[in-house]
Amino acid sequence: MSHKVSRRGVLRGAGVLGGMVLVGCDPAPTVPSDAGSGDASTPQDAERPPTSRDAGPAPTGPFQHGVASGDPLPSAVILWTRVTLGADVSATVRWEVSGDATFASLVTSGEATTDASRDGTVKVDATGLEPATTYYYRFVLGAAVSPVGRTRTAPAEDAAVARMRLAVCACASGAHGYFHAYRDLAQRADLDLVVHLGDVIYEYATGEYGDVRAYDPPHEIITLEDYRRRYAWYRQDPDLREVHRQYPWVTVWDDHETADNAWRDGAGNHDPATEGAFAARKAAAQQAYDEWMPLRSVDPARIWRSLRFGRLAELVLLDTRIEGRSEQGVGDPATRTLLSADQEAFVLERLRATGSQWKLLGNQVMFAPLPQISNVDQWDGYPAQRSRVLEALRTGGPAGARVQDVVVLTGDIHTSWAMEVPSEGAGGAPAAVEFVAPGITSPGFPEGTLEAALRRTVMRDAPYVKFVDLVNRGFYVLDLTPERAEATFHRVMDVTLPYDATVESTQTWVSRAGTSRLERAEPTPAPTGAPALAP
Repeated sequence: MSHKVSRRGVLRGAGVLGGMVLVGCDPAPTVPSDAGSGDASTPQDAERPPTSRDAGPAPTGPFQHGVASGDPLPSAVILWTRVTLGADVSATVRWEVSGDATFASLVTSGEATTDASRDGTVKVDATGLEPATTYYYRFVLGAAVSPVGRTRTAPAEDAAVARMRLAVCACASGAHGYFHAYRDLAQRADLDLVVHLGDVIYEYATGEYGDVRAYDPPHEIITLEDYRRRYAWYRQDPDLREVHRQYPWVTVWDDHETADNAWRDGAGNHDPATEGAFAARKAAAQQAYDEWMPLRSVDPARIWRSLRFGRLAELVLLDTRIEGRSEQGVGDPATRTLLSADQEAFVLERLRATGSQWKLLGNQVMFAPLPQISNVDQWDGYPAQRSRVLEALRTGGPAGARVQDVVVLTGDIHTSWAMEVPSEGAGGAPAAVEFVAPGITSPGFPEGTLEAALRRTVMRDAPYVKFVDLVNRGFYVLDLTPERAEATFHRVMDVTLPYDATVESTQTWVSRAGTSRLERAEPTPAPTGAPALAP
């Protein structure tokens, strides 16, 4: 028996896994009808509800949205802030980088100008830094000083790196609850960076998908001004501000930064008859993303890129969502594409490169096949392109050998998975491992008959799936050494609480170097002696 469930219906009901057929599972529960949505105007910088936690210094003066950093290189890192300006006002901001949080002496500094044309945002590529070094930074406008941020550069490209730790997360529906997972990450000092795999914002109207918090603007976002206001609403959340302040971020977008089920020329949640040309909406969404996220870019429409972390790891960041994606489920599967020809060539070249041991593919949608959940929005809907990537993994190593130590990092589906990616035509030997991050707040399946039946079906019929949690929100920490890649999943117990909620680890899975296999393990203790968090 199979049951077809629409993506938008599931989003409003169970909350996950769009456009899918559930094979061999109990019937889906009744999906509630659409909730109404308001459209009253509220100020862009409306006050956010307080929390009982110490979420770092409250922003003051013109720096209402805090500070952030991202895309670390061995000698440079992107620094970000936003200056709250009146209409048609420009500002020249001083930025400062120091080796300690007192700023007794500066490593580098400079000035940057912003105005309404980029929504008052400031992005600086701070260069001349030392590799593998923690720095503190801040912005100054007149007598106003921003909160202090903390960041870290990447190791030198030829450096032998003993250990690296990343937090991997995705899918932060502000309407579904509070960002306790971000706060938990911000309070630890043992990470090198945060990797966010998309859906850092959601486009829906208040009450359309989740009803714990109300959005600004309250209507579905379509224009450039709408997207800017939604980013401003998100960045006033104290937990999101704090995790940006304490760690450099590396980000890619998914669909909700534009519209649900987006592809190159449209989206499931876009009606040209009432919402205008999709190209205009996509351009507005990409411009706002480029303004508000601390990524290094030369083109707001391109996010695929790679970052090296010594000889230990290379993080290859994909855009499987918009740049080259053909429409989901339409046309011959052999000709559908998730990646443009240029991006596919780039990805295959980086997989074959030999400079770093672990190849991390930062990717929006599930790569491993999952016939129990036939979801054309994932790589399952684009099998020919996946086959070409798998072929590169089989033969792209030295002397035509298999490419070793590939880890796929995935978001999108609000659930946790640890899998060995099957290799086509290779006697069952896995080609890679894949870890899928749950939602920060975005819901998976409610506990119950459907969730239990689906979990049983997957674990029975897909032996390469080693772990699946369809219910809990959270993140995972990826701990890399030359010997192993270790993912420890963490769950948040209740995202609807406005104050503290328990965050606890659940399971740890390890892939030993050279195996592409997964085994259950106890988590390795976090390193000690990390540089102090920003005050």
